[in-house]
Amino acid sequence: MKYFSKKRGFVAVDVPPLSIDLKTEVKARASFVRPENMHITLKFLGEYDIDEAKKIKVLEGFGSFELELEGLGAFPNVKNARVIWVGVKNPKKINELAKKTHELFGYNKFYPHITLVRMKEPFDASELLKKYHNICFGSLRVDLVKFKESILTPAGSIYKTLYEVKL
Repeated sequence: MKYFSKKRGFVAVDVPPLSIDLKTEVKARASFVRPENMHITLKFLGEYDIDEAKKIKVLEGFGSFELELEGLGAFPNVKNARVIWVGVKNPKKINELAKKTHELFGYNKFYPHITLVRMKEPFDASELLKKYHNICFGSLRVDLVKFKESILTPAGSIYKTLYEVKL
């Protein structure tokens, strides 16, 4: 079986499994992120050079912090959702960490979230988002940042940590 040969990299914070299962509520063709793959992407790089992974060393000493995970959202919009995600209630520190990460690898728009579902067709998520609007999914202690490789397979992405830094 042949897979993509290009290495795709990203910088992320791992997230423990969340207490939400939308499989019975999403009424469209979709793929659900496996609990062990949940994370907050600080910066997606796409193709990368292995030496880039070590750039995150400068994040060492940033300081650990707590995040509250609350509510659901959708990209690109609620009526035609392609991605359903859990939001971050207090994003100030994660935004600062993302800004430092973007200083290393280049800037792009950052919105802190944890992807739960990728839709294979547009889906009206209005009712779903309304139902989970103020629901708290717990908190997360952020004390590690990881540079990961994404390996695409027919069964879904496999993530491999190449380098990590304690904050």
